[in-house]
Amino acid sequence: MRLNIPWDQPLAVQQWEGLIAVNYAARASGVVRHDRVSEALHKVYLDIDLTFVNLPKFLQCCNYLGCFD
Repeated sequence: MRLNIPWDQPLAVQQWEGLIAVNYAARASGVVRHDRVSEALHKVYLDIDLTFVNLPKFLQCCNYLGCFD
């Protein structure tokens, strides 16, 4: 149970208005990668945790810190 999120809780990572990662619980509800946020919310009846990530900013920080060296 990483991050204290139950394995059966639908979870997705959001970048802007799209989903870039979806866990198995969300997939069981029909949510797939590249769904729009509004579609995912409709598929699981608003019971999904969405985590927003600003990928360009994340990559900029990683390059600065040397994460990929």
